[in-house]
This record gives sequence, C-alpha cells and structure tokens, in this order.
Amino acid sequence: MIQFKSRYLTDLHSNKICWETLNLRTGLPDYKNTEKFIFDESGNEILEARYNSDGSLDHIIYKVSELNEEDWEYYKSSDCSKLQKKFKTNLEYYLTAKLEPLINI
Repeated sequence: MIQFKSRYLTDLHSNKICWETLNLRTGLPDYKNTEKFIFDESGNEILEARYNSDGSLDHIIYKVSELNEEDWEYYKSSDCSKLQKKFKTNLEYYLTAKLEPLINI
C-alpha cells in the first residue's frame, strides 16, 4: 500500500531545489524526508539542507568538492551566518523545510 507521495520545486535549469514527501493519510509533509539543494552554474550540487520532524533545520552540507566527501562542511542552524558569507544567494529559504519560498509583495 502506498502511503507517501512526493513533490518538488525546480530552478530555471530544471535542478530540483526542494524535494518533499507527503503523507497520504494526513496530506502533511514528512519533514524528516524533505531536502533542499543549491546548484552551481555547471549543475553540480553544492548545498544540501536536511530537516527535523518539526520542519526546523537539522543541518546543511556545503559540498566544497561534490565528489570528495572529506571536503564537505556541515553547518547547524546556529552556524548558518558563517555559511551565508560564502554565498551570494540568500540562504533564508533553506532554514526551514517549507516547500514554497517566501514571496514579498
């Protein structure tokens, strides 16, 4: 019996920037299985965010070298200001598991 389905958002280059699993019984996201990503201009994944069951940030992995895990840097939410200094992109979207980005009107 299928109990989950997933949905995702993509960027302009069709890279998945958020992957979210939904519980079919409740219709609510399973945040423990939600992931968000940032890709560089070449399409390489350089950032991966993972979440706690309440939707809060568990950790972010900055993949300095995508293929060499020894070079990856791990950040908790309290360290995100250090990580933000390495990116032009505002990382606020990656601090919670919410699928849809914040829109300022």
